[in-house]
Amino acid sequence: MADKASEISFSSFAVTDLNGNAVTQDIFKDYDVTMINVWATWCGPCRRELPDIQAAYEKLPANVNIISICDDAGQETELAGQIVEKVGIQYAVLVPDDAMDEFLNEYISAFPTTFLVDKEGNVIGQPIVGVPQADDVTQYYLDYIGSALQ
Repeated sequence: MADKASEISFSSFAVTDLNGNAVTQDIFKDYDVTMINVWATWCGPCRRELPDIQAAYEKLPANVNIISICDDAGQETELAGQIVEKVGIQYAVLVPDDAMDEFLNEYISAFPTTFLVDKEGNVIGQPIVGVPQADDVTQYYLDYIGSALQ
């Protein structure tokens, strides 16, 4: 997957979020950096790190955003919604359409996978595959985001 990292782009898509709102690549344009966390309802490690990502979201500077893509939210909409509600996620959780699913299947080798993108949806740096092995996952993600802002 690392060889393909330079090919990854979230520059063109049109999907909905878990609340049924239309979301396009324009979600990135007002932020210098957006972190995208790709997870699935059946993925225990994904679910365990969601509170840490929400905690990071609450500490972000104004020029940074976090969104997530729940890979199986199209099939598990109710469960995904329950997870989001239980964790108290305040950022957008996208439901991939067929085109985004195909894209994710090509570039994602494991769940969770986390990317940083610029205003145009181009990936910055290397993705994080899996949950970071850190004492403070929230701070790890804040540092990961910070590295892209320098």
